[in-house]
Amino acid sequence: MSVYVSASMNPIAREQVQVQIAATIRAGAPKYNAGDARGCFQLYFKTYNSLLQDPQVRGQRNVAHILERQLDQVKTSRQENWDKNAWTLRHGFDEVLETLGKALAPPAEGRGVGVGV
Repeated sequence: MSVYVSASMNPIAREQVQVQIAATIRAGAPKYNAGDARGCFQLYFKTYNSLLQDPQVRGQRNVAHILERQLDQVKTSRQENWDKNAWTLRHGFDEVLETLGKALAPPAEGRGVGVGV
C-alpha cells in the first residue's frame, strides 16, 4: 500500500534512503539464498536502526512508521525465526521503497540467484 509522502524529505535524502535500502537488499539476499537467514536478518536490522536514526527519515512520519511497525513485529514475536524475521523486515523495505516512489521488482519464489529476502 502506497502512502502519501509529504514534501518534507528532500530529493537527495530520499535518494540516499532508496540507495541504502537497495544496497542492503543486494547484500542481504545472497546471505539468505546461501542459507544464512540470520545474517540477512542482522544486516536488515542494522539498516533499520540506522535509518531510524536519520533525522530526514524520522521527520517523514509515514516512512518512520513503516520501519517502526516492522521492527515492533520482529521484537514482539520473541522468536528466533530468522527466516520469518528477515522477510518481515524485507517487506518493510519494499513498502518504504514503494512509498518513496521507487519499488523494486517483487521477490521471486524459491531460492536462487537474485531470489530471496
